[in-house]
Amino acid sequence: MPSSPEARALRSAFFAAVCVLLSAGAHVHAGGRPVPPGTLAAAIGIGLVAAYAFGGRERGLTALLPATFAAQYGLHHLFSWGAGHAAPPGPAPAVEHLHQATSTPMLLAHAVMALLTAYWLDRGEAAFCGLVRRLGARALALPLPAPAPPFPALPVPAPRRVAVPVTVMLRAAIARRGPPASISR
Repeated sequence: MPSSPEARALRSAFFAAVCVLLSAGAHVHAGGRPVPPGTLAAAIGIGLVAAYAFGGRERGLTALLPATFAAQYGLHHLFSWGAGHAAPPGPAPAVEHLHQATSTPMLLAHAVMALLTAYWLDRGEAAFCGLVRRLGARALALPLPAPAPPFPALPVPAPRRVAVPVTVMLRAAIARRGPPASISR
């Protein structure tokens, strides 16, 4: 669904913020350390740029699935790295978590969540675009108010031909026919 750059940027910002915050919450819930605000801001910025670049038109499931997997896996590594650098000195469970990120159960969990997320995004985008199309079609189909009639044209009277008697016409006529007056006398 093509849109203006402003609307596209707003959608991308909302999408990036929601996705990054949900991912951070899921990351902490799954046993990771809390993600520092700087890492969250960087992830939202990266997500905003990626969503703006990717959101120029409607995408299908075949494009969304690899993108969501890459985003989830990339955010997981970014959150683990950010939490490991923000941790106080001492044993670093975040570093252990980072090494476990390439384990088979972790890859499988990310693959399943990427599949569910891509399907959810595909259905949500299709529903949203269909709604916008229907609303746009309805807006175009609404009866518009009839234009106001132009000012009525003033009737122009037809020219009347009035018969003028010949004597009236000749009353102001000057007769200069004949020989000059000096010769004729």
